[in-house]
Amino acid sequence: MFRAGWGNLLPRNHRHFSVPFEVGFVSTGPPQTALAFAGNACDPSGLDCRSIASDPTIQANIQVERAKINKDLNPVRFYPVISVGFGVNF
Repeated sequence: MFRAGWGNLLPRNHRHFSVPFEVGFVSTGPPQTALAFAGNACDPSGLDCRSIASDPTIQANIQVERAKINKDLNPVRFYPVISVGFGVNF
């Protein structure tokens, strides 16, 4: 996490109000997805059905899609943070 800002939560110099402000970003590391499917896959006619877990072609397609999703989400490792506060001194 990297954040920079200015202002004090408690007002100084005999002021009654303050508005501290921070901006930055947070790094969460590379995203990881998990895909788990169960059930049967059938051909368009609906006559030839087989288990997804035992079909190597379907499992390979699932892994290709998982890799694609992870690649597409790679820029999401960083996200912006904006923080605004409000302080009052009585």
